[in-house]
Amino acid sequence: MTKTVVQKPKISIPEDDVFVGDVADDTQIVENFEYVPVGKPSKTTWFKTSPDKAFERLANMLDLGNKGSYMVSGEVARYLGGNLVKVVRLHLSWGVDGKPFLIPITLPDKSGRPWNQWHSSLDKAVKLSMVKPVNVVSDQNKGTNLIYTSDMPFPPLMLPEGTTMADLVNIAFQEKYIDDIEHPIIKEIKGLDFGVNKDNV
Repeated sequence: MTKTVVQKPKISIPEDDVFVGDVADDTQIVENFEYVPVGKPSKTTWFKTSPDKAFERLANMLDLGNKGSYMVSGEVARYLGGNLVKVVRLHLSWGVDGKPFLIPITLPDKSGRPWNQWHSSLDKAVKLSMVKPVNVVSDQNKGTNLIYTSDMPFPPLMLPEGTTMADLVNIAFQEKYIDDIEHPIIKEIKGLDFGVNKDNV
């Protein structure tokens, strides 16, 4: 088998830059390892998650709806505030094709309010998937995720040898990382590109 080396992205996101208000032994090599999806698995996806703490990390996420989600630096998170930026825990997971993806779990804030059921049920699903294959389906009527498990054999994670969580995060967010409050997206959010400072409105 021909081994391929992880293509190093153009950016390097600091692992500890967060504003916080097991890979199988027979690891295979992924060809053209250039894309790592981020998000909740679809309702048709069965998946497992690595139990290795080295393959999870905290991150600041800015959700822009139809424009997608961006990972932002601690500086940008402080600048925007907790109403716009949420702290998530990223987990390394994979489906039946063995390809890696990251699942973000939105963590509860410090307000003392109950943890959102969508987030807490997804967190439960991810923890279960560290032991056995899991499928998650949204139940809009109950406002939570339904969790299904299976004892079926599951393909191993296919990951190039030596790949780290930092490698995965850098690839996943190479075009979705903002570390400058002068970034056009941040200026648009704050209204500065229209000559209006929303903080003073």
